[in-house]
Parts: sequence; structure tokens; C-alpha cells
Amino acid sequence: MWDIIKEDVIDAVQDFFNGNPYPKFFTSTNILLIPIKENPSFWNDFGPISLCTFFNKLIAKIIASRLTLILPKIISPNQIGFVKGRSIFDNILLAQEMVHDINAKIICGNILHKLDITKAYDNLNWDFLYKTLAMFGFNQKILLLIKNSIEKCFFFLLLLMAPTMVSSTLRTVLDKGTHFLLLCLSLLWNISLEGLRNFSDCTISSFFALMLDFLSRT
Repeated sequence: MWDIIKEDVIDAVQDFFNGNPYPKFFTSTNILLIPIKENPSFWNDFGPISLCTFFNKLIAKIIASRLTLILPKIISPNQIGFVKGRSIFDNILLAQEMVHDINAKIICGNILHKLDITKAYDNLNWDFLYKTLAMFGFNQKILLLIKNSIEKCFFFLLLLMAPTMVSSTLRTVLDKGTHFLLLCLSLLWNISLEGLRNFSDCTISSFFALMLDFLSRT
């Protein structure tokens, strides 16, 4: 089978990486809702499964594998989750120690900032993502490839096994979502450091205003 489709697959992949967006039938994804409990009554009683094409998965995997190679070089060493070669358990232990010592008496007191980012990659603003990638040095050609891979997707919800168009702009994570999220979190960390370095010249409220301004742009 591979001998039959090999040349066509290689040509299609090379065509995409030359900057040409792939056709609609390559990026169309059927979303199938699988009941996760008996007698489902609400949307959260279903588990969605994305049935995307082989080519779409292949492009996503190639981009993700390229990002995996460079992320450890540009992501802050403080960010250890989802980065190959780093263990999140180090930060878990550090967080436990910080919480344990939060009441320690010092000159100006302690403060903890907890940010809930559950499924944050589903809510990233694309323009903000592109600006973040540009700040990390990704050139326009790479940005165009990423833009074509995440904005040219079409989704169909299978209702009674008949496809119904949902959206052409529905967020899709594929295999790249966590990679993009890590870059945005690294920018958040840099902004946090900027606020902490200038903490002597600002109040707590102004520091959080800086954080909220960042979050409003994501």
C-alpha cells in the first residue's frame, strides 16, 4: 500500500511546506459524540472523538516534532511541564514547600499567585499566538505554515451518522496545542518577572493589573 501512495503523500507534504494551504477535504474533521454514561441527557455526558484525515495528522505530527526539538532551548527553565527532558514533579515539590512556608515572617510579607489554565490552549487568541511566536524569533514562513495548519480546518458534527457543518474556525489542538501553550506561558513568565523586578516601584494592585492586561490579550 505504501508503495502505491508514497509519491503522492511526499508531494502533498512538500507542497504544504512550500507555503501552499492544503485543500478543504484534507482538513475536514468529523466529530463523533460517544456516550460516556447510560441514558445521556447533557452534552458533558458525551465524549467527542475527532475523526480527522491521515494527512492532517501527518502535518500536525511533523510540525510538533520540529517544535519539540527547539522548545527546551527557548522555554524558560522554570517551565518544566510538557517539555521533553524535564520533570514536573520538581515544581510540585517546590510549590508544596512554598505553600508550607507562606506564613513565614519577613519584612514585607508573602504572596502566592495561582493561575488556572485548564484547557487554556482551547482559548488562545490566534493573533496573540502569532505575535508570541514572532517574539521568539519564528520567521514569516514558519508563521504561515502554522497559520495554514490551524486556521484552515473544517469541522462536521456527526448527528445520526449524517455530517452537519459546525464551524471552520473551531479551535483544534491536534498535536501542537501544548507546544504553542508553552510558548505563551513562557511569555507570561517573562511578564511576571518584569513585574517582580520592578516590584519595589509598584504596588500589588499594579502588578496584578499587568497580569490581567496580559490575560486579556490571550
